[in-house]
Amino acid sequence: MPETALEKVQGYPLRAFLICMVAYTTAQMDLALFGYAVPAIRAEFELALSEVMAIVSIAFLIGGALLLGLGWMGDRVGRLPMFQFSLLGSSVLVTLISVAPGVIVLTLLRGASIAVGGLSYPITGAIVTEEMPARLRGLYSWGCCRLGIPSVGRSRRSGRCGCSPRYGWRPLFLVGLISLPLVWVVRHYLREPARAHGG
Repeated sequence: MPETALEKVQGYPLRAFLICMVAYTTAQMDLALFGYAVPAIRAEFELALSEVMAIVSIAFLIGGALLLGLGWMGDRVGRLPMFQFSLLGSSVLVTLISVAPGVIVLTLLRGASIAVGGLSYPITGAIVTEEMPARLRGLYSWGCCRLGIPSVGRSRRSGRCGCSPRYGWRPLFLVGLISLPLVWVVRHYLREPARAHGG
């Protein structure tokens, strides 16, 4: 009897989906931290609201420009090497934000982390769509992205800082280290999709 679409998902495709979902969630969680820290960052560096908006805008411009090049490399180098680079790089960059000595370094680190962490979005989407049976590809791609989007929480909506009053905003970015073990998981439990090589 031919396999059903559900039976085809079991095994490696399901494993790939779960790893991609967890990795994407941690990458987006790292990026969302900045929203919590903005009030405390503004207070420490004595920034006007317009200056904060300039930092955010410049960081996204840097991130967008870098992401174009990284996305191109994903097709040339392969999904898995760039996926590991994304997880490792975003962990390091997000963690380095905790020791940023000034606004310029903070903006550059934020821009680079947007690009490197953001690379996980197209890569996880590509892996899921390339490994899933055609009938379930759209559903699982949507699920990976939808379930992996973290809420930025009440602190951002209310304008209050979600940082510890005792330690400030800097330790918040140590959460970036959570992604590091996933580099090993991706290296050992995912394979390069056949379609990435034109198979």
